[in-house]
Amino acid sequence: MPELTAAGRARPPDHQTIGLLWAVVVLRFAALAWATVVVAIDVNGVTELRAGLAVAALAALAGWSLALGWLVRRRPRVVASNWVLVLDVGLAALVAALDHVVYQGPHPQTFASVWPMSAAVVAGLLRGSRIGAAAGLLIGASSAAGTALALDEGLAGRWTSTIGTIVLLVVAGVLAGLVTVVLRRADAAEARADAREEVARRLHDGVLQTLAVVQRRSQDPDL
Repeated sequence: MPELTAAGRARPPDHQTIGLLWAVVVLRFAALAWATVVVAIDVNGVTELRAGLAVAALAALAGWSLALGWLVRRRPRVVASNWVLVLDVGLAALVAALDHVVYQGPHPQTFASVWPMSAAVVAGLLRGSRIGAAAGLLIGASSAAGTALALDEGLAGRWTSTIGTIVLLVVAGVLAGLVTVVLRRADAAEARADAREEVARRLHDGVLQTLAVVQRRSQDPDL
């Protein structure tokens, strides 16, 4: 779980978490670029695709990715807000549910590529493994619900892939939370080592200064 301020709000992410969030933002744009290429190919191919809905969804994801990147760089304290987390996970869940709505027939990959999974990673980075797992479960359940509602046969014959997707999303959220714990512990250990080194240096310098005074005043009977 994240550390809280005296007011009960989540603390802003530390510099290492911000670096990981930047990596997620870059991953999102890479995923969107690939998803755009796939959609462009499918529009001219044999795959049945609602092009207007696909373009609108990709544009919304790109807009939010830009906004999140700006927040990470300029307003890191805001990134830790609940509304950012809710909006991010909610948008990912919606996009995951639209997979078989955007594509009306068989397609080789899910719509928007790994963008929805990145929301579980963001949740884990900002709120820890439990929230990351919950976010992954919600996104996976939304994907399963969207598939069941969009297809006449529902999830028949798709249970293995559906459960596998949910497990993958949950694991992504859990691992992201564990990474932040490991990094914080490493930071704490480094800070303690630096503090010990500083104390030792000050003690060493203090002893040398005292000995120098003793040497200069070696004939002083009071000393």
